[in-house]
Amino acid sequence: MSHPSHASAAKADAAANQPLLQALGAFQQGRPADCARLCEAILAKHAKDPGALHLLGVARLRLGDSDRAVRALRQAAQYDPRNADLHANPGAALRVAGNPAAAVEALRRAVALPSPSLPAQCKLPKALPARRPHRETPP
Repeated sequence: MSHPSHASAAKADAAANQPLLQALGAFQQGRPADCARLCEAILAKHAKDPGALHLLGVARLRLGDSDRAVRALRQAAQYDPRNADLHANPGAALRVAGNPAAAVEALRRAVALPSPSLPAQCKLPKALPARRPHRETPP
């Protein structure tokens, strides 16, 4: 049987996560604008919430607002510095935004973390510039 204080804490955690779950649901249902609005409401109360910042960045990227997406994703990584996966997302967003050099730099930082990000490891090769085959010059 659980201790009453543990049950109260679990209920409080569930209630605190409800707005983020609603935002995630909106995103999963193909409503990124609603998702962004819900995340902004969360951030109005908890400006450093990495989950809300991450989801806001992903929603903004889906909406085509890559500059603001990158800012939100970078903030999410800043506020949860040990979460290597959060560090991979700004790189992916920078790639979509057409900034491959910054994307490679961000993804390399994510891969270099003590617990490297598997998503960053997968995204880094896609962000690297294509190499042209080496052609030998005729004598």
